[in-house]
Amino acid sequence: MLNAEQTLVLDNLKRARSLQEMIDGLPRSASKIERGVGSFEGCLATLHNFHKVLVNLAWFEAHDLDAFKLQCHILGKLSYIKHRAVEPQGYASEEQLMHTLLSDDEELVGWAADMCRNVHPKITATSLTNNPRDPLFRHYQSSLALVGEWGPLAQRAERFLADPPKGMKRFAADHRFFLALAQADRPGMESALREITEPKQIKARRESLNEFNPFVVDHAMLYAKIAWRHGHELLIDSPLMVPEWLPVRPLASYPDPYPFMRAYPVQPETA
Repeated sequence: MLNAEQTLVLDNLKRARSLQEMIDGLPRSASKIERGVGSFEGCLATLHNFHKVLVNLAWFEAHDLDAFKLQCHILGKLSYIKHRAVEPQGYASEEQLMHTLLSDDEELVGWAADMCRNVHPKITATSLTNNPRDPLFRHYQSSLALVGEWGPLAQRAERFLADPPKGMKRFAADHRFFLALAQADRPGMESALREITEPKQIKARRESLNEFNPFVVDHAMLYAKIAWRHGHELLIDSPLMVPEWLPVRPLASYPDPYPFMRAYPVQPETA
């Protein structure tokens, strides 16, 4: 049963869907892309936001796992298209990993893993991924976890935990999770995820990843999904986790809903 905040958010999502302008059966932004008018980048962003509405409704309204996974695929594919057609993404963001992994689309997951292994030189040149005070430090931990770089993952987690930067202590549980994952320590992973789903933690970190708030604790969901991909079938008893999302079960197919998307087959990422 949804609480008052979740009900309000769900009602707003339904309203956003109903207000979407359609042209010839397509959302206005998709229609503009197909007709070659307007800003391609701007239309991609608008379309991405619309499908963020649909991905939430697919599960929290319809409770349709296949539809949810397909919407996650669409979001991941739109990010891929932006990377290819507009500008290189540079690194795998938490949002990118969230949608891609929850889709169980192995082509997109493979591309995300390539992104993790080939972080854009502009990112590494500024050392943002190596600065514990920068959010990219945590983002890159998720990347290392996805591709199973256990040594660097553990070393970086230990570095953070030995001296948590001022203002970043709320993410200590994340690094306890990464350290436990690197050590294949299931109780440690589950303990860290339970901490991340505590009300005090949710309030402290709500601004950092907001794909499924207030229905789900996004970081806990992302980390649990990564663990499942490595064979650790974690189960966290929390109403803010969705256990149905965790098993890795790809759909039979992932059809792209708009013709322009089909012009961008997913290809490996290289350095």
